[in-house]
Amino acid sequence: MSKRKLYFAVFFLAIFLSSLFQSFGLLERIESITYDWRVQSLAKTKPLSDDIAIIVIDQFSLNWMEKDQGIGWPWPREIYGAITAFVKAGGAKAVVFDMLFSENSFYGVEDDKSFANALARLPTVGAISLSDSNLGVTLWPKYIARQFSVSCNPTSESKSALFPIDEIAQAYASIGVANAEPDSDGVIRKVRLCHKFGGVIVPSLPLALHKLFEPEAVFDNDEVIINYKDSPFSYDVYNGASIIQSWTSIQEGMPSTVSPEKFKNKVVFIGVSAAGLFDQRVTPLSDNHPGVDIQATILDNLISNSFVQPLSSFVQLIYLFLFGIMTTLLMMQSKNWWSFLIPLFILPLLIYVLGYTYYFYDYWLNITSLLSVVYLIIIFSGILGYLLEGRQKRYIQKAFSHYISPAIVSQLVENPERLKLGGESRELTIFFSDIWGFTSISEKLEPQELIKMLHEYLEPLSTIIMDKQGTIDKYEGDAIIAFWNAPIDTIGHESMAVKAALECQKKLIELNIDFKERYGVELRTRMGLHTGKVIVGNLGSEKHFDYSFIGDAGNLAARLEGVNKVFGSDILVSKVTRDKVQGAHFRKIGTIIVVGREEAVEVYQPLHRELDIKNIELFEKALEYFEDSNLVEAKKGFEELSEYDIVAENYLGIIKKIEDKSMIWKGAIVLENK
Repeated sequence: MSKRKLYFAVFFLAIFLSSLFQSFGLLERIESITYDWRVQSLAKTKPLSDDIAIIVIDQFSLNWMEKDQGIGWPWPREIYGAITAFVKAGGAKAVVFDMLFSENSFYGVEDDKSFANALARLPTVGAISLSDSNLGVTLWPKYIARQFSVSCNPTSESKSALFPIDEIAQAYASIGVANAEPDSDGVIRKVRLCHKFGGVIVPSLPLALHKLFEPEAVFDNDEVIINYKDSPFSYDVYNGASIIQSWTSIQEGMPSTVSPEKFKNKVVFIGVSAAGLFDQRVTPLSDNHPGVDIQATILDNLISNSFVQPLSSFVQLIYLFLFGIMTTLLMMQSKNWWSFLIPLFILPLLIYVLGYTYYFYDYWLNITSLLSVVYLIIIFSGILGYLLEGRQKRYIQKAFSHYISPAIVSQLVENPERLKLGGESRELTIFFSDIWGFTSISEKLEPQELIKMLHEYLEPLSTIIMDKQGTIDKYEGDAIIAFWNAPIDTIGHESMAVKAALECQKKLIELNIDFKERYGVELRTRMGLHTGKVIVGNLGSEKHFDYSFIGDAGNLAARLEGVNKVFGSDILVSKVTRDKVQGAHFRKIGTIIVVGREEAVEVYQPLHRELDIKNIELFEKALEYFEDSNLVEAKKGFEELSEYDIVAENYLGIIKKIEDKSMIWKGAIVLENK
């Protein structure tokens, strides 16, 4: 399977697992936490309704009432009647009691009647409580009307309920369910707008109030997500003590602390916030969020129709695929540790920004499912990349360890992209070597001896080539074919190649001492080098290939190796190579036209040591006569050098062949054989 297919298999596996985690609720807890972060960060940006006020029975009110008035909890209900009368005097639009008056007053029946009379003077909504246990009544009381105009249809039905007592219930304009069930982690994020009990669909407390003034409003969703605003008690909030004191002052003709006008045209929620009265809940904004403030917030959402909407499954799926594909493509391209930063940090950051942006506009994007896809793909891709990289490293090590120096192999293993598969145009310095008279040598030795000697010859020469950053292309019997500047760039590859050739010749002198003693033979090796453009890479079929080269530059290097036979030299390099070499001494050997080429090529011999300047000058002068077709003077010069210079001696033979016309001369030596 191709690398691309493997990565896209990872993509689909991550999508599948993320969807599976989501369906089993395994990511719900994490998503809830990230959602709470969004609420806490952006709640202050949500606009508040000016039509809501809250009066709370807080700890200060309880202490004041007990200390100054001698009245403990529970308070007489006429006090709530006084609070109701106070806000009515200020022109309040309605009152919502987030309190359950399910038992008769400790202060007698008249206390309940007094409270009921106050309720009847203003539109009021009272609370009931439903339960899935059998702790309350299981049937609707006859004194409570059971016609509620609600459009939602809850899927479950409660088993029991707690209702206000008869007198109070009949004084309410409507009733609503005060229950707010938390999520599995105990945090209230969602609320049911309607409930079912005794076969009757009942609105929630805020919805019951809203329907009083907007009877045509339709809310089809049974459960909605609360759009929390600012912080607990962000609406106009007054404690019960201040309202009671103000009402008393007004009755006595004294200035009041709180003006009733503060409640003009407002819906007033009345509830408790003191810790001992057990109406504090856990929300994304607080671990002690008074229930009455939650009810006020729900009404605010109803008025402005601003509940948080979960994004549709279709949009969520689009984002899932979008971020999954982006992560997969980035992981496919990741080659260095810093390239992991985008999928590992930038994409998750983008997801968070997207989640916060959606929440700003009252939408809930499930960012955990997106993050899970991103991180699953990163993890699986990391494992896949490790396996592929391990296989690639093993391939590189296996393919090149016998042909390239360990230092270069290490670079390829760490940077495999530098090995361009399939072939590329590159300038190489190419090396060919062959042993003079190998056929006759092989006839003198037993096969086992020949193979052993050949190994002892090839091993040190190959080591020298690789130590000089060369790449062994192949062995053809006794011949070594190598090149420089691939698969990685090698600065000064021409110089490295020439130095390797010189060191190989020097090593051969040492080897011959041993070979002559053990095998009775001495080896002499011809070497040719040329620099030029070729195609280099993995060449061959899909299943069988070698890292090699093809091109005319290689042909010329091979020809130069053979040209050594003409001059009696051991190393010949082209002028192209010689002009780029530093740190070596050369002498021009001559100008030739090799088989298969029409243009003449100047060839040079790298010198093992710098010859006497006079001898170099004598050779160059003789060569100059030769190339000017002054064979008489050339012959004199070469004869003077022939005793200790094999190339000069061979030139005497070349001149003789030209004179008897057995060798073609066109200002350059024309070679008829390879």
